[in-house]
Amino acid sequence: MSLSVVGSLGLFVLGCAIWSPRRRWSAGLFALLGLLLALLSSIHLVSDWFTGQGIDESVLYHLSVGLAGAGFAEYLGIMGLAVILLLLSTLFGWGMWWLLRRSLLPLSPWWGLATPLLLLSAWGIHPGSQALMTVGHQYVLASPTGELPEGYVQPSTPVLVKGTARPKNLVLIYAESLERTYFDEELFPELLPRLNGRQQQGLNFTGIDQLPGMGWTVAGMVGSQCGVPLGRSPGWTGEGARSEFLPLAVCLGDLLADAGYVLHYMGGAESGFAGKGSFYRTHGYSRIEGLEELRQRLDDPADVNAWGLYDDALLPMVAERFDELAERDEPFVLTTLTLDTHHPEGHVSASCREMPYGDGSNPILQAVHCSDWLLDELVKHILNSPHAEDTLVVLMSDHMAMRNTVSDVLDQHPRRNLFLILGADVAPRQVARHGSQLDIAPTVLSLMGFDIPALGLGRDLLGEEVNFHEQHQGSHDALRALYPSLGSLWAYPDLSRGLQVDSQQQQVMVGSRRFDYPVLLQVAPDGKRVVGVLQQGGFRQALTQLPDETGFVWIDACRRNALLSGGAGAICLVTRAAGEALGWQRQLTSHMTQVSAGELWSDESGEPLPEVKELLRRLEAGGSLQEHSEGEGRWRVAIANPGMAFIRWQGMSGAAQFSARQRWEERLGDAAFPPEFDLAVVADSAVPAFRSAWVAAAVVGEGVIGERLSPGDTVDSVARLAFWREGVGAVDLRATGGFLPENSSRFIRLGDETLLAPERGLGVVVLDAQGEQLFGMTYDTYASEAESNALAERLGALPGGYTVLLASGDEFTRAMTPALWQALGRLGFALEAR
Repeated sequence: MSLSVVGSLGLFVLGCAIWSPRRRWSAGLFALLGLLLALLSSIHLVSDWFTGQGIDESVLYHLSVGLAGAGFAEYLGIMGLAVILLLLSTLFGWGMWWLLRRSLLPLSPWWGLATPLLLLSAWGIHPGSQALMTVGHQYVLASPTGELPEGYVQPSTPVLVKGTARPKNLVLIYAESLERTYFDEELFPELLPRLNGRQQQGLNFTGIDQLPGMGWTVAGMVGSQCGVPLGRSPGWTGEGARSEFLPLAVCLGDLLADAGYVLHYMGGAESGFAGKGSFYRTHGYSRIEGLEELRQRLDDPADVNAWGLYDDALLPMVAERFDELAERDEPFVLTTLTLDTHHPEGHVSASCREMPYGDGSNPILQAVHCSDWLLDELVKHILNSPHAEDTLVVLMSDHMAMRNTVSDVLDQHPRRNLFLILGADVAPRQVARHGSQLDIAPTVLSLMGFDIPALGLGRDLLGEEVNFHEQHQGSHDALRALYPSLGSLWAYPDLSRGLQVDSQQQQVMVGSRRFDYPVLLQVAPDGKRVVGVLQQGGFRQALTQLPDETGFVWIDACRRNALLSGGAGAICLVTRAAGEALGWQRQLTSHMTQVSAGELWSDESGEPLPEVKELLRRLEAGGSLQEHSEGEGRWRVAIANPGMAFIRWQGMSGAAQFSARQRWEERLGDAAFPPEFDLAVVADSAVPAFRSAWVAAAVVGEGVIGERLSPGDTVDSVARLAFWREGVGAVDLRATGGFLPENSSRFIRLGDETLLAPERGLGVVVLDAQGEQLFGMTYDTYASEAESNALAERLGALPGGYTVLLASGDEFTRAMTPALWQALGRLGFALEAR
């Protein structure tokens, strides 16, 4: 425990000991202050364990956006300590109450006058209260000024340096916490021999300081790609981390996407943690893959650490993706983030556990030593490829190391971030100029061939402009002073002039801002100010939890958001004003539709929606159940919502379970068989898009029973087919394309038995003429050509009367050979190769 914390608590105890309050309420008030001081001490100590500097921006940021996706299993010890500190804080508060109700020190009553001074001093010298008064006020409480700071540069379009025919491809490698101090041979001899050698082959920047707002992973990414610290706007919550992220900032990804680049991100941790995925989605990246997407490619999906994939699993996937992208004609950016060197002890990949560093007693050094080999293998793969001349490789630390098992050594020496640029025509040299992560993006862009000397607050370190670190003697305080003005980068537009929907581009325009739909805009009580944007699904759940004082505008295909009726393929606008139970639904029919501000909340051309939340609950269920009498009989009918389909009556047997209309007396009696619904989405074409979902069934020699194909990697990436076949029974097939938090199950079922649950690729089950399973297998997304041809041969050899059941998972067409496509065609399936 730091001396300042002990001193603060000691002053508070002394102040309570010399004062004897006459009223119980005053004793209770000061005991409560003591409890709060003890709780603040606990928060400070736990924060200091992580950051090494108590409560800072990283603590406030993660508390505001949430910790979903964090590697909690790695912190069981500190979590246990936090519980103990919480109990001790409660005990401290009770102790102050006990102390105030007794006169333990026989002093003159005049001494009681010193109590307020002692208590104020206790709070004043406490490092936690100091952090909240400075960092907390600037980072959390200050309102955005509406004006960006002087020196902030926002390039409009990327311009090539004169004489540059084709700009470079870019590989960005964020090495978790791999700061330059680890490269010091005197401190850590032979710790990083391979990467130390790489420093002699490229541009090695040795003066990259870490400024506030860039000391954790997503903040380091924002700083190095956007030239700004990661501040937060008041009112921004974890929901914002799943919608637009710094929407008004212009970042490296925005500029390169405008220049025609394809941008991919691959990271071993949850992409949703702390808003990483949202950051990349907002700023030009078209493909973002984290733990959930990549673990399916592991031989053993359980072979992960507390945070995600080990680096010896991730980095070969990155190398493979580099090869794929390099074969295309389009320029590309490939960004990755390692995990093995994450504090406090790191995670040593299995492939180098027999490569100890020293006596092997320090776990973080073991992980760093392993990363030296794994990172060098990736760099070597890229630089030795035929495409090396067209590629720039940037290796950098995402931030400096937080508290770990070697912090006592790191803290005794000057610390800098790693920033190394490698490429076929990059002249090796060391650049000692002082800068920060703010300066990385313009420096990289200039070496790629773009004339962009400044981006955000960053400046090209190879150029002549003075950078932020050089301009401000107290650069830390100067940058924190800009948090309020930089908060404007989080600002959302308002609906004062309504909105415009472009159905061809599938975009919604609000002022000068464009949003791809589906999109859900959360609106303040004034009906104008947008306070949140959600674009990645989960709309129905979000709306059922939306406070009544917040309005919403939901633009989507009617098949997904129509609370009443809606045409298939048409776009529907669903709105509800703040504080109102009544909403409106309007079907948009023209290519370009302008909706005024007044029409959003009361539209005579639309349909009124009474009891919006009740309708939303119905929509979430997928459908409703109606009962009616007809003649002397009673009937139960399952009615699906728009965009949904009735599948079956759960628990019922026989062919009747697939009929949505059931006679009560004959089929149901008094039993309650709930209806099951699922998405009823069919692609316009038989050609699958990236990560389409496909289910199909056929009988050899007789033809296709059914076939369903969904569109690509969206919330619609689900396909379902259920039917009854005599001699076989009830068959139920479900496929999904990409990773979906909801509706992610995939299966091939016969009755109540799951025959196969495909993880990735194409699930295949074959039943003989008597309905017995002949074989079941998953044809992997990354199967070899020989495996694909072997499956084709096996399907081609099946005798007549056999049933073939197929359900896909993830991207299933990647490795399918012409022979397999032909075998599927002979079975009668309409699916066509891309």
